[in-house]
Formats: sequence, structure tokens, C-alpha cells
Amino acid sequence: MTDLLPGNPLRTVVEVVRRGADLVRGVVGRTDHPPLPTVEHVDVARYAGRWYELARLPVLFQPDASVAIAEYGLRDNGTVSVRNTACRGTDPERSIDGSATPAAGAEESNARLRVRFGGVARLVPTPVEGNYWVMRLAPDYSAALVGTPDRSSLWLLGRRPSDWGTPVVEEYLAWAEEQGFDLDPLLVADWSARTTRPYRPAA
Repeated sequence: MTDLLPGNPLRTVVEVVRRGADLVRGVVGRTDHPPLPTVEHVDVARYAGRWYELARLPVLFQPDASVAIAEYGLRDNGTVSVRNTACRGTDPERSIDGSATPAAGAEESNARLRVRFGGVARLVPTPVEGNYWVMRLAPDYSAALVGTPDRSSLWLLGRRPSDWGTPVVEEYLAWAEEQGFDLDPLLVADWSARTTRPYRPAA
């Protein structure tokens, strides 16, 4: 499967185009956020492998009630293979494949990547500056905080689904909030039920 958004295909295309327009406006017109820091360097070979989504801001191609696994691998041509698999309860898993290359100016650091997917996701423009910024990374590559400079996307990743609740998680989320990310809509992965819960439940 190449489309993680269920429902009417026409609605999917419309939503993709709308989201693409929002991304373009965010990149071109962004003036209300300071520069977003990234790590100095990402060793892609160490970064490769399986990551479990621990928390994220809502994203277009994934139902809010699902959780995701991201798998990265090195290709012979120097690009990075990407496979995102969405899981929700007892529903069948659904995957989308893509590739990643360093963004302009990040060829040495690999801290900013341009990630592209197939299917209708190809309609979403990929900013030259990258749409996958590695902002924090544990020294042992056990946890990572990834986002976009417009603060609309945020992913907290761990090597194990049980990594939620560790000190580094709270540290990374506090840092993200300091950088201007709105954590009110954040979704926390519940891997035991393969679904999500609100990070900050409504009063």
C-alpha cells in the first residue's frame, strides 16, 4: 500500500494538494520562528534500522489512532531507503516506501534530509532545506527527535516500543516546546494496544 490515509481516494488527493500548499506557504512565508537547531552530525549507518514512534504531532498520511514503525537502510547509490508502517489495533499493517537524501547544505552532516514517498504522497512538495531535521539524538542512537522548521511536524523515536517514559523522552519534549513546537495536540503511542492517546488529555 502506498496511501496511509483511508477513505475516498478523491479526498486523499485533495488533502494531499491542500497540505502541499500549506507546506509551500510555511516555507516561503515563515517569519515567526527562530532557526531550528539540529545535531552536528548523523552517522547514517548507525541511524539505520528500526525505530518505533513514541510520540508525534498529527500527520496527513497516518490516522490519529495508529502508531508507526520507521525502517531505514543504506542503498548502494548512497541514498537511504525509508519504509513507514502504520499499525492500528488488530487492523492489517499498511506500509509506504520512499527514499531520503541529504538536504542542500547538509551533505556532510546528514542532519537535514529530504524524504520522498511514492503514491499520491509524491504530490507533496519537498522543501530544498529538508523535511526531516534530526534535532536531538542520543549518543548511543537509542532515541531521536525529528521535526520540521515550521514546527508543524514532530516525531519522537525510540529503538524499543517500551522507551516511552524514560528521562530522555521528557528531556526531548521539553526541549521541543522551548523551540516553539505546540505539544497540545501531541499523540503518544500505546504499543500494547497499537493505538495512541493524547499527551495532554482535555480537561
